Amino acid sequence: MWNRLPPEAGFREVAGWLASGTHPRMGMGSPLRVLAELPEIVHSIMLALVSAPLVVPDDYGTLQEACNRAVEMQTIVLRPGEHSLTIGRLQPTKVEKELHILGQPGAVLVGGLHLGIGSCGSLRKLTIHGHLWVYGCPPPPAMS
Repeated sequence: MWNRLPPEAGFREVAGWLASGTHPRMGMGSPLRVLAELPEIVHSIMLALVSAPLVVPDDYGTLQEACNRAVEMQTIVLRPGEHSLTIGRLQPTKVEKELHILGQPGAVLVGGLHLGIGSCGSLRKLTIHGHLWVYGCPPPPAMS
């Protein structure tokens, strides 16, 4: 069956075929074709997946890994315990997105945390032992 795929088909193209139910191996009777006809259901599923909080260390081993995988406005929850912010020898953890980082009771960040220009989210219920760098953030919109 795979011989029906063009040899130049890349991963993204094959993934698109699978997601839309048009992959040559699935045929017209594919259950995925139903999803192609109900885009609002696909949108709801995707929204639920990206809005679920990421948990460190359950989902990702470090805050940096969770920040790299998170989408704008997503929440990252840190379990109790010490969370190292140093990557390698001297690199701080960098947040370059608008994220909300929430610590459970007893969550401690140790090392350097660099909040870049695009990181106008929030840090809540965290103890930080180390350095926190906060760079410019656009001002909030004026209240009318």
